[in-house]
Amino acid sequence: MTVTPLRRFSRGDRTTVAEQGRALAAFLSDGDGHRVEIAASPG
Repeated sequence: MTVTPLRRFSRGDRTTVAEQGRALAAFLSDGDGHRVEIAASPG
């Protein structure tokens, strides 16, 4: 799963988004995937 933020994330935001992304990736892949990438924010 790749997350592309609309604004710059704080360290805490990145941690929270990564945790939620891993949970969502696991759910969508029936537990097979947990990889999360946070792309650079625009501008």
